[in-house]
Amino acid sequence: MGKFLPYFTAGVAIGKVQAGTRVPLVADGIDLGKSDVNVGWMYGFGIDASIQDNLSVRFEYNQTDLGDLDYFIPAQGQIGTVPFEDIDTFKVGVSYHY
Repeated sequence: MGKFLPYFTAGVAIGKVQAGTRVPLVADGIDLGKSDVNVGWMYGFGIDASIQDNLSVRFEYNQTDLGDLDYFIPAQGQIGTVPFEDIDTFKVGVSYHY
């Protein structure tokens, strides 16, 4: 496509998620929460554009979804679920080709 290279990307995403609250039942309080490593997915698209023989610029967008986190709530005796928002990432880069 001449000086332009559009592309798509997709893959597996791995990230640490954490949720919780602090209950002041005692002097130091009680932490109710959980952290875990979730496996999710990501996809994105972008374009590379050559602006000189040895210089190019890149624009890229990625979206990552790491799912939900389930944790036990002792006071209620049940499992709670925290849904996490998708992570949107915008990137701009310049490459020098030597």
